[in-house]
Amino acid sequence: MPIVIALLISVWYALGAPKSYQSTANVWFDNTAPGASSLTQTDPTARPPAAQKQLLLTELLATRDFRLTVGRKGPLAAYLATHKDTGFGPTALLSKLQGASSVDDRTVSALGSKQVTSVVSGPQVLEVAYKGPDPAVAAGTLSALIDEFKRQDTAALSAKAQANVDYYKSQVDSASKAFSLAQSNITDYLSTHPSRPDPDLNLTTLTEAATVASTQLSDATSKWNQGNVDLAHVEDANSYRVIDAPRAPAGPVGGKKRALLAVLAGLFAGALVSLLGVIAVTSRNEARWRERQESDARLGSGDALSAGATAGQLSPASAELAAVEEAPAPPPESLPPTRSPRQIETVGVVVDRQIVDRHELNRPVEEPAPEPPDGDAGDRPDLVSQSATEPD
Repeated sequence: MPIVIALLISVWYALGAPKSYQSTANVWFDNTAPGASSLTQTDPTARPPAAQKQLLLTELLATRDFRLTVGRKGPLAAYLATHKDTGFGPTALLSKLQGASSVDDRTVSALGSKQVTSVVSGPQVLEVAYKGPDPAVAAGTLSALIDEFKRQDTAALSAKAQANVDYYKSQVDSASKAFSLAQSNITDYLSTHPSRPDPDLNLTTLTEAATVASTQLSDATSKWNQGNVDLAHVEDANSYRVIDAPRAPAGPVGGKKRALLAVLAGLFAGALVSLLGVIAVTSRNEARWRERQESDARLGSGDALSAGATAGQLSPASAELAAVEEAPAPPPESLPPTRSPRQIETVGVVVDRQIVDRHELNRPVEEPAPEPPDGDAGDRPDLVSQSATEPD
């Protein structure tokens, strides 16, 4: 029965789930310009471009804003706003009991990790797949996802380039001030020292400081200019192109495969429950059997005492107890007060406490000797002696 129940639940889950359609695309990535291409990269410890972009895609999919943007730019959000069919399986039943969700929440759920997957097919190729509720929706949503990913990637590169420009601009400003100060120091020194020794060590020191400041200014200016160039061409520098564009799938995925897996899962779960039930019942029956064996062993010890007493193999005390065991029980009205149960040991044989109790119950109660009534001659020595002396 557990196997049948588990099988029915698993088949219900598989057949009641809504259909899904998967669309795939392959995207090519390379190192950003002006860096060297990853095709000539020989360092085995360096992470390939496709793996780097996969990490970025995973991080973006973990954010609610990215999912909503993809759903709204593609056909997913509009489709979910007009289609509320979630199937008739256990999951759909639970969602109906929890109440209707908003379109944004359903859009975010429809772009989860189970729907969007990515696989690094090579150092430069990343395969991205999406499972949607409709063939056209699946292909359109995947296209929107790739476009939004490129936009986010380019925005990240632009932010990095802008940060470099800002940094080098501060370096240019600092180097420019240092160079202007060095030039001013030389001018002031020359105006205050019209006649100078040859060579003039002070003037040499000031000139060297001005030369260093000029070199720093030149380097900072060069990096700043290069940063501006990178910022202006950051989109062109992002080596990114779609090799296999998303296409609408011909049919749903996981139809027969899902049903087969559901049947196997149901059989396994049912067999597991049945096995646990058999183990529990067997343990309970074994415990009962042990209790019965212990009870029979205790009764058998009483029979052994009776048999030993008959054959003369027990001590007199044990034989007396065995005889008591065989004696008929006295009527209830003649029984003395109940005594506390216990066990005794006679000649190395443990006598069952029930036998001992019966022995004690059958033992006659010794009644005290009646006291002579008042005035009895037996208790009056003086009267006995007087009666003996008086004549008849």
